[in-house]
Amino acid sequence: GEGEKGDAVQEDFEVSTPHSPLPLPLRMEISLTEIDRQLLQGTLAASKAQPFGMALKKGPAIAKPEHMESLQKIETDLGALESGEWEIETDQDVMRMMKAVQGRGLVSVAFRILEAVRSQGIDVKPQLITSALLTCAKAGSFRLAFYVLKKHAEQSSKGLKLDTQMYNALLDACLKAEEGPQLQVMLALLQEMKTHKEESRGKGKERGKASWQRTGGTVENNVGPDAITYCAITSACATCARPDTALELWKDMKLEGMRPSGYVSLQVLRACEESKEPQRALSFFDGILLEAEQQSADRAVEFVWPLHFGIAVGACLVP
Repeated sequence: GEGEKGDAVQEDFEVSTPHSPLPLPLRMEISLTEIDRQLLQGTLAASKAQPFGMALKKGPAIAKPEHMESLQKIETDLGALESGEWEIETDQDVMRMMKAVQGRGLVSVAFRILEAVRSQGIDVKPQLITSALLTCAKAGSFRLAFYVLKKHAEQSSKGLKLDTQMYNALLDACLKAEEGPQLQVMLALLQEMKTHKEESRGKGKERGKASWQRTGGTVENNVGPDAITYCAITSACATCARPDTALELWKDMKLEGMRPSGYVSLQVLRACEESKEPQRALSFFDGILLEAEQQSADRAVEFVWPLHFGIAVGACLVP
């Protein structure tokens, strides 16, 4: 039945606090696990194999894409940034370092970068925060993503304005959580994004003011779910064997004026397969085939892939 897989939210992670005007990511009460603390302190690497210091010594032993900066360069640049020897001239240099850290899931280094930038009295750009959140996702810790965001909001002189990319990064962290997708939290985030979008549908100078005023200026005016949002949550539904929820999200995309991509449809089929419901999988597959037939050949291949056929058949073969 639904809800038997994944969807594990710890008791110390409070999702519903409706009386606070703050957006959900800033009002959720969390308690870090011992692994979270080790990741934050840099004594445990995202690979679970070795801490950052050991990785730095081994250097070439760690596989990395060619475009990623070496660990030695990251440590050298970060040291210069923290000591004040490196005065930031362009955001691109810091962003490049953060991207290299993100690719390795080095949460402790991402946190140090944010603190070093703030210490120079420079505004931390939204893209830098988003990359730090994605670093937590890479490390498999959704709690750290919320922790880093809240800490930045508390320490920043200008506070924080959440945007769609930050919400999506939190969703990515929830999806990739070491203990399984945090579907309950993801659905709560989606609902809040939809509320923000609804409140931003005013006209002229009033556009977006309702959400901005309600949250004390902590949310950007243009926040709302996009295709990336739905891709993440339907993927969680598939892993958690929640076909009802996945199908509702698929329909919800259409109501929001978005055409569900082939990826989203694939997750609905996967959810049916995981929940051992072959008839539902075939019925849904017939529906997306019918929709694809109404498109041009070039457009049809965007929505129905060979993999859809494989999953639909696989759902029927599940004992």
